Amino acid sequence: MAEQLEEDGDASGFTSVDIETVARAIDSAAEGEDQAHFDLPSEAMAQLDGEAVPATLRKLVSNTFFRSLRLEIVDPTRVSVAPNGEFAQEISDGEVAVWRALVANLEHPMPKSLVHDLLFLQRDGNMGQHAREAISLYQVTAATSTVSRHVRVHSALRALTLMKLTNSVDELPRALQLIRSMVDEDLADTTQQPGLTLPMVAALVEAGNSEQSGQLDNSPLLEAVIERYGTADHIDYIAELFRSSKYVSAPRKESVRRSRVTTRLDRARNASAAELKMFHLDDAAKEARKLGFSDLHDEAVAELQRVDSSAMNWTKVSSEVEYPADFIASYLGSFTHHGDWRRGLRQWLATEPPSGFYADNEALARKTLEGSLIQQLFTRVRIGSHGMPERRGAVDDSLDSAIRETEFRRAMLQGLPLFHALKAVGQLAEGVSEDELTALILERYRCPGVNARILAKGLRLFWHSEYHVCAYFVTPFIEAGARTLLLTLNEPIYRVESGKTKGQFAQLGALLPRLEEEDFDRDWMRYLQTLTSADGQNYRNDIAHGFLRQMDPVVCTLLLRASALFLIMPLQDSTAEDLRQLARRPVPQGPKRNLGRKLKDAYSAARRTFRQP
Repeated sequence: MAEQLEEDGDASGFTSVDIETVARAIDSAAEGEDQAHFDLPSEAMAQLDGEAVPATLRKLVSNTFFRSLRLEIVDPTRVSVAPNGEFAQEISDGEVAVWRALVANLEHPMPKSLVHDLLFLQRDGNMGQHAREAISLYQVTAATSTVSRHVRVHSALRALTLMKLTNSVDELPRALQLIRSMVDEDLADTTQQPGLTLPMVAALVEAGNSEQSGQLDNSPLLEAVIERYGTADHIDYIAELFRSSKYVSAPRKESVRRSRVTTRLDRARNASAAELKMFHLDDAAKEARKLGFSDLHDEAVAELQRVDSSAMNWTKVSSEVEYPADFIASYLGSFTHHGDWRRGLRQWLATEPPSGFYADNEALARKTLEGSLIQQLFTRVRIGSHGMPERRGAVDDSLDSAIRETEFRRAMLQGLPLFHALKAVGQLAEGVSEDELTALILERYRCPGVNARILAKGLRLFWHSEYHVCAYFVTPFIEAGARTLLLTLNEPIYRVESGKTKGQFAQLGALLPRLEEEDFDRDWMRYLQTLTSADGQNYRNDIAHGFLRQMDPVVCTLLLRASALFLIMPLQDSTAEDLRQLARRPVPQGPKRNLGRKLKDAYSAARRTFRQP
């Protein structure tokens, strides 16, 4: 043994005495109560504290038992040997040499079965012998009461997995009998361990469908399992077991399938908190729709609609933003210093998208996510203005959701000075008629007359503080503007009649991606989507269906700015090249500033910069 180890470069310096010493310590550690593979190295080395064991050998032994038995996600009846955490370094020849030496010296079935398994997986030596030894020792481990329960269960299932891999058919009845006895033991115990019991039941059901297993009718077992674990958390798993068993009748399978919804409904009805009741009813309705139970779907939705969203125990998180007085004065002054409402309005209509630049928002969102693991772990449910759950966030769309939130927060922050700026322009335009406004817009922007009239009406409603009416009036023209631009570009956006569906134009959610394909300005596209689409704040839908009974003045400002973007577009006499340029740069040029104003604005900007922390 010493010569074999000495010849291996990675394991040089080990002797048979070292291996025997370590093996005895591992066996001793394995005798402890509730032991698992992961705990063996630390406890074994603690026992060897006074004995000289080469540090490299200690490391190789730790690496060996850092591997553990793990249920496979795609097939929970199969157990594989996998490293814990991110540990997945390449296996060295020295480590394999240590395995060979350990397996010859270990006595306890728990560590010895794993090492035989590792040598089998490494295709080292007599693979068949390693597999047979691993199977036998895993079964002994599963029957050893001092070993931790999860290692016992995983050992029994790993033995079954190895039998399948090596086609050891003759061993199946004994292995399945062991698993069945462990399941019966679990069901008789008052401690519930569904994560361990159900995979064993799944293995029995799968094997029971085979003629070679020697298994009898497993339907009584399944009935005991559903009685014990048939809650909303486990019913989907159990229903799949019923479906796959050849011993369960078709009516019973359908009954259990239906219980996937009824158990969810029961959980919702038993929930005391309104927010939990809503969450579970939404889950039940979705499951019923997926499974095709229309009666249960309607039942869940009817109860969902009765949940009082105002009774939910919301935790409000608020923050205050205080703009420096000189910033407000300078910003408003840039619109009003000349005393001309016409120039002020032109400048307001030339402002950039309030949500800012996409690249900046993406960088900020990534930084936010990096600093908040919670946002990536927990499911987020958006409650719409109608008080019902609208959308659940998923892990894979957490970045886009974070970007949308960043864009909307930035839009609201920029929307406040935009609101005050337009109100200040309105004060200069006091007494100006709708006809005068329309004439100015027509003259300046060469847009269609009807669009000029619409914008003039919207501005006057805003200046008269009719924010609710203004928002409901101008918002539909965001979609109309996008549609008109695409039609002018001769894009095929009309959906012809199909069956009972009448011919109609695509709605805003489908129009904006088409504009994006036409190279529409990305920052404006993101602003429009964040404000109006289902991925964003969905104001277009809320207004179209009358869900908004109140209107925030800043939100009204943002909607008016989005609508104005399209209303002032000069589409009538534009060439194809003009239209392409308009899509890339949809904002018209504002009035030029004189030298004095440029210097004053630069001075104000410098002061704001130097005041930043």
